[in-house]
Amino acid sequence: MPRIKNTQPPQSREKGQRSLDLPDYLTRYLPQWTNPQWLIGDTWRQIVLHQPIAMICRETLIANAVSLEWKIEPRDSTKRDELSSEIEYYTKFIENNGDYDYTIITEWICQDYLDLPFGSGTEVGREGDSPEGKVVWAEPLDGATLFPTLNRDYPVGQTMEAMGKIVYFPKHAINRIYMNPRTNILRKGWGMPPPEKIYLALELLNRGDVYYANLLLDTPEAGILDLLDMSKDSAEKWLGSWKNLLGGADPFKIPVLYEHDKAAVYIPFTRSPADLMFDKATMKYTSIVTAGYGMSISDIGLPTLGSGGETLAGQIRQERRTRKTGFGMLKLKLKYFWDRILPKYLEFKWIDLDDELSVALGRARLASATAYQLLIDKGVIVPNEARAQMIADGLLSISIKETIEGGDEVSKPDQSGNANERPGLLGRPISPSQGGQGEVKMSAAEDDFMRDAYTFYLQASDSDIRRMAYSSILPLASEIAKLELEIENSEVMNVIHTAAISSMMRAYFVAFSWSDATKSYLLNLYPSIYREVHKRKSTYDYEHLLSEKIETEFYPSEQLIAQFSGGLDNLMTSYVGVITNSFYESVFSGMQKFLTMPENAIKLVEDIDIDTFMSDNILEVVRGELSNSFMDICSRFNEEYSKLIQINLEDSSNGN
Repeated sequence: MPRIKNTQPPQSREKGQRSLDLPDYLTRYLPQWTNPQWLIGDTWRQIVLHQPIAMICRETLIANAVSLEWKIEPRDSTKRDELSSEIEYYTKFIENNGDYDYTIITEWICQDYLDLPFGSGTEVGREGDSPEGKVVWAEPLDGATLFPTLNRDYPVGQTMEAMGKIVYFPKHAINRIYMNPRTNILRKGWGMPPPEKIYLALELLNRGDVYYANLLLDTPEAGILDLLDMSKDSAEKWLGSWKNLLGGADPFKIPVLYEHDKAAVYIPFTRSPADLMFDKATMKYTSIVTAGYGMSISDIGLPTLGSGGETLAGQIRQERRTRKTGFGMLKLKLKYFWDRILPKYLEFKWIDLDDELSVALGRARLASATAYQLLIDKGVIVPNEARAQMIADGLLSISIKETIEGGDEVSKPDQSGNANERPGLLGRPISPSQGGQGEVKMSAAEDDFMRDAYTFYLQASDSDIRRMAYSSILPLASEIAKLELEIENSEVMNVIHTAAISSMMRAYFVAFSWSDATKSYLLNLYPSIYREVHKRKSTYDYEHLLSEKIETEFYPSEQLIAQFSGGLDNLMTSYVGVITNSFYESVFSGMQKFLTMPENAIKLVEDIDIDTFMSDNILEVVRGELSNSFMDICSRFNEEYSKLIQINLEDSSNGN
């Protein structure tokens, strides 16, 4: 049975500590128009409940947290199999502990965490009520009934005025998360949730809501009704009858004036809603409220007030900022919450697949690997040093040893193929948040071009490559063996090269062709780029007082479209032969590279046996050359396509 403590534990003190103990309870007051010094928990809940913007911010953060995938991992990744049973137990426990499933307990915890100065608390039941015992149940508590004790062994107490009882939780039986610990000595142990930080903005929004609600009521607003030519007696009688009209059960009353020539004039005491511009003021305080939660207006689905709206790049940057502020903080707090429930050798991990972040991390690993390979090949560093540096840079998220066997020696460079510095599927290095088109997807022209070119390069199966190799390897191998590796200065190689290419084309001939979809897309892309460029120019001219308005409709002339179409036809026609020839040249280059490797060249000198070389190794080298050639072709085509568009845009600016 768990031990229950009902007496106030003394505050922990260090040996020789001179500072005073704080009082056990504080008197709490509500100021009128300042940030409140103290409010009870239920009052904070009511403040948030009565302000829709704060509620939306809170629920958005909670929904983002609940929707994330998660997993439990050993802190030492080499012990995953050894700890599989405990991982399975705690995974099922968090998913559903019998009383609460993961979504319910997360929503409960996050509500108090985002509303209350105390934060959120959960009582944890362990086997034998032991600090190291296995967790068998968890009961979320009402954060408004909890308070810190400043005692290390019993850090949290719970009280309810109606019951008049107090209970204190030992450290191993309570799990608490809270936000922004207060540095004021009188508030030690308490936090500051978002509603407390932006209380005045919440209050102003509330007053604005009341103001607009009163405009919809039929009660007359404050002001003076000038009856002009009406006599005093008539005016007083009419005023008395109006008072009678306003009374009673019927809320809809219509006062009537009669027997006068001039129109009655109403002079309001307040300013009109248009003069107050309360819509803009409301959005200003809405921005403050969302910022208090570490978010932006766009995160909760509200549009900005700018005349041009919000751009995609700007919206993505806002989302990324939220992932590091409000949502990032919530994720970290929840991780620590679950880590305190788990044994010390297990940890809670979020599965948060951020496309840009994942690709950026992959690009960093790729760039580092390329740099380390050059440094290792030159003998500047050894593999173990490169491994240690990658660990120090945080490029590896799993637990690995800092050294490997044989890693203190400079390894020989791998000649089987060159690694790509930038694989094609990674795309351009400019992310959408910086105004680019993203890391995962290449530019539109590259994307459609790659689809056709990639399909063409993949048409050659392993059997096709072996067929081409068989048809041309004998003369190539014979020449290499005869020249004893001195192929760089061999005049005969030109003849061998031509014969080998012709032999391969006879054995396996395929020509590149453009798809109709790609032709149509590349042609139609020019008008859209034309409109976007001229729209930006019009916006620039308007902002710099060079024009009176922003033009939004721009269309290239038929002459410009015809000019671009002719240039595109010439470009695409020229690349039909370029791509086809590049394919065979890459196969030849791969075979030549494979045969000139020292271990293969020695075999050629001793004895020429084609079957000896027709292994999977030659396929790997040839496909490596095809990949390099493919990336080079993509880059060249995209540059020439971009130049073609640029030339036509310059012609349109010059009035041609």
